[in-house]
Amino acid sequence: MNIKQAVDLQALKNGNTTPISEKRLTRIQVARRVFKLAAAAGHPYKNISAEDWAKKWLPSEEFVLMSIETTRAARPCMPKNENLVLKNISAASNEEPIVVDTNKQRVGRSPIGYVPEVIVIDGKHRHMAAQMKGDVHITAWVGVKALAKVEPKSHKMAAAAKKMIKQSKIEVAAAMSQVLRQDTEVKNSANHMPMPGVKGNKVYAGPGIIKKMDVEEAQAGADFQEPSDENNDPSDQAPGAGGGKRLAPSKGASRSELSQRM
Repeated sequence: MNIKQAVDLQALKNGNTTPISEKRLTRIQVARRVFKLAAAAGHPYKNISAEDWAKKWLPSEEFVLMSIETTRAARPCMPKNENLVLKNISAASNEEPIVVDTNKQRVGRSPIGYVPEVIVIDGKHRHMAAQMKGDVHITAWVGVKALAKVEPKSHKMAAAAKKMIKQSKIEVAAAMSQVLRQDTEVKNSANHMPMPGVKGNKVYAGPGIIKKMDVEEAQAGADFQEPSDENNDPSDQAPGAGGGKRLAPSKGASRSELSQRM
């Protein structure tokens, strides 16, 4: 280890890493950052380039810097250097972010056959140290293909609820708009309805122009009588009324009845 590597390693131990100005990096940029960090710690990658390493282990084309729950990514293997884990436990909190992505190589298979979907690609010692300290969250470069899987369930539920509320508001607004439109149409229709009466040679039978007819037809309809209304039934004539035949009193009728029929 030369002097520069020793200085860089001491900076890593103290947490004095280079400030991160970018919030998004390409796959190649993340790989080069990982290689630079490994070289500074005295454990450079051998027999593989940053580009080939990225192609093998990083399925996502882009990575986002964010804080995730430590339980959202699995370590495919146990860290080999326990001393490095202890050093990371005592290091400051502003340490280098770990790298998280989907498990392209399907490593870390459990004895029962379970293969984790999202794993820590780089930073297993830092990840383990965070969990040993009891940290709930850790800063990570997360591949875009793993974003949906590392997002907390509470956030997913909140997003789903927000979407449902928005959809309900849209449906309610559409229903209210339909009701208002129908109400406006009814009012406009009522404003153009003529009132009952006679106008010119037409008779309007009420709002909505229920029926139009000639004045003569209306007058003829007013004079029309049903056959049952004709005064042909002698029994309907009032006592003493003219026209028609008088009914003979029935036998045994009382004088009061006779007097009423006279």
